[in-house]
Amino acid sequence: MARGASGSGDQEPLGIGLDARGRLRAVALDTNAIDRGQVNIGKLTTLATRLKMIGLPVWIPEPVAWEWAEHAGRQWEQFTAAASQPYTRLRAAGIDLPPLPFTQQTQAVQDRVLAAIRAIDNLVVIPLSPANALEGVKDQILQRPPGRLKATDSKSGPVKTGASDSAWLRDLRERADGDLSQILLVSGDRDVVNACTQWGVTPPLLRNWPQLLPTLFDFTLDDDDASVTRLIIAFLRERLGQTDPAASCGFTVTGDPGQLLELAEDHITSYGAGGPVTSATVTELTAVAGIMNVTVQEPDPAAPPARAVQHGVAHSAQARVFFLGTVDVLYLHDGRTNSMKIEDVLVCTEMSFEIRDGGAVIGAESLSEAAVFQTVLFDEPEAAFQDLLEAFSTIPGLSFPDEWPTTETELRGPGGEMVIVELRGSPWTDWTVTVSIGDDLVESAAVSCEHAEDVSPMWRGPDSAEESWEPPVQVVVQEGDLSYWNPAWSLAAWMLARLSYDVSAMRGAHT
Repeated sequence: MARGASGSGDQEPLGIGLDARGRLRAVALDTNAIDRGQVNIGKLTTLATRLKMIGLPVWIPEPVAWEWAEHAGRQWEQFTAAASQPYTRLRAAGIDLPPLPFTQQTQAVQDRVLAAIRAIDNLVVIPLSPANALEGVKDQILQRPPGRLKATDSKSGPVKTGASDSAWLRDLRERADGDLSQILLVSGDRDVVNACTQWGVTPPLLRNWPQLLPTLFDFTLDDDDASVTRLIIAFLRERLGQTDPAASCGFTVTGDPGQLLELAEDHITSYGAGGPVTSATVTELTAVAGIMNVTVQEPDPAAPPARAVQHGVAHSAQARVFFLGTVDVLYLHDGRTNSMKIEDVLVCTEMSFEIRDGGAVIGAESLSEAAVFQTVLFDEPEAAFQDLLEAFSTIPGLSFPDEWPTTETELRGPGGEMVIVELRGSPWTDWTVTVSIGDDLVESAAVSCEHAEDVSPMWRGPDSAEESWEPPVQVVVQEGDLSYWNPAWSLAAWMLARLSYDVSAMRGAHT
């Protein structure tokens, strides 16, 4: 299933156990550990606080902190360049706008980032050693791993790189008394392994950001009454529409750049607008469409009691969450920058949640770039029906019988409410699915599959036109306040919004 609604797979367990964890000296971060090399002070602070409970510090090599500061400075320059002209023109047009700090220099921004990193409790910036800096330069010039050639767009060809990585990896090795295996390094860079092979030493334990917590802590699937799932759903319902990423307990989701670009280009082409896309960003999450694979951190014997922990954070949970969201697009057309909104895009991301002692989610973060989808046309009715099945499979506490799909199926929701799912037609032909919820079945919504007769034979591409061509099919809204652009997943969101996830009701439904 393309959208990740098929389960967690058969991957190897990540947990290393208490004994191996007790041998670790620290958790270190590479530049690319978080958000494609963009510093996130909130994530760093949360990680450092969480690891302090088990006696592990966070180590940041000084060149990594410098890289993060440089990236922030570059973002500042891009921001001021993009905002300066529109800001000036709007002020000239009589629009009352607050002053923007365009006079702040890039160096000042970088200094503030470095200061913010150093101010985090339980985080240590490992100073760059002059001797290791020299060895790093030699590795780059002599092309000893991690020194290597990096491809560029320049006509002059690839460039030598690796000095910084070599220097800070040597610093970590010295800090760990020569034993890198005592460090868990959050990185996706194979150059680390290549360097350790060159040096004849055991490499650090490598993990990416989503793997970090399951490596250090034990996580199990949510229990039978799905109490943590209920807490997460309540939190997400409350937080949706939160657009200020700095707000307390807020969260942001960043989409996969490649998928966002493809989605934006498809929409611009469908409207005949033309022109290259300059920006595509997930700007708003409008509804929860599903949640699955909820795992909960087990009590940790090395951690202090929850009441002794700052903010009373007792444990964490992780889950794969499906949202409907809005993507804002900027593109060039006839020499001008134009904007477009793509609504009701399916946004799928892995998330982590902080749960306070006593049962309340007080914070969340996205662990990875979100997958973004909006499938409008399908090759055949069965494929469209499968999309609907995927959406239904992500609704917690709603289990379809093995013999489904049948003409009419009576279910009980997580709170014991009546749910009727009616199928007219066949999944292999034109079909209609109607869902009614509530003891009086007063609320209903329906979607159907039909052939898109007005679509060009070229919709699959320039080589798709054939004499025996059959038009594609599409899912359309028949009843209810659902999305034209994403009927199947908006039906799932419609259902999830009307099902009860009150913990007492859920326990009653399971008895």
